[in-house]
Amino acid sequence: MRTNEMSELANKITRQFQLAIGEKMLENYLDVKGDRAISDIIFSGSIKSGQINLFPCDIPGSCASEAVFISLSSEKNKKEFTSLKKNQFISLEDVIVKMVQQVLGECAGRNKHVILITDCLNTEILSPWVPVLNQLSNYGVTFEMVYLTAKGEMNLVDLEMFL
Repeated sequence: MRTNEMSELANKITRQFQLAIGEKMLENYLDVKGDRAISDIIFSGSIKSGQINLFPCDIPGSCASEAVFISLSSEKNKKEFTSLKKNQFISLEDVIVKMVQQVLGECAGRNKHVILITDCLNTEILSPWVPVLNQLSNYGVTFEMVYLTAKGEMNLVDLEMFL
């Protein structure tokens, strides 16, 4: 199912994410070590009301109906977001593999709404996965992909452009 507008959940999550990146990953709010999990940074506000699976995240949990996968891998982001741990910068390809393993594997039938946030739109990486991502709807999963631009803007991605 394709829409031109992000869902309410995606809007809430991207708003939280934009708030976090807008302040260089909330560096002013970090503890002395600067070792907060990305989940603490992104979901420090209104999203806490319900359970959401998040990757990457330091806190394992059970399968939830909503799942958010984040791929930050650009060199610009690695330089700017110094408060993130090295293992929180994950390539788009690795995140898609993890997402498919979770949504169609360990959480099959339980993840119903999946959001992928990425700072990379690489045709060579995305094109082979588009048929799989399009098939998620056959399993009752709504999928949204959100692109984080170099300026910090977030836009819904139409996967048809990668076919």
